[in-house]
Amino acid sequence: MRQLAEAIQNEVRTFVLDKTGLPGKFDIDLAYESEDSFSKAETDFPTIYGALQDQLGLKLERQTAPVEILVVDHMEKKPTEN
Repeated sequence: MRQLAEAIQNEVRTFVLDKTGLPGKFDIDLAYESEDSFSKAETDFPTIYGALQDQLGLKLERQTAPVEILVVDHMEKKPTEN
């Protein structure tokens, strides 16, 4: 489920935390229409949010949670030897 959370994170462009508690590996087939799709044609595919709930029984919920962040406050170019 961690890999699914990472894949969803790339699609929705926000941090996704796996809170399912499901260990192990799963073979998942998820059909959805990307929100970045430039297709003008109407499709029968749902958004990723609808697909997760309808096809897998999973739901994305917006919550606040502590997240580790690396902050670089200073950087210098290393001198080269001439």
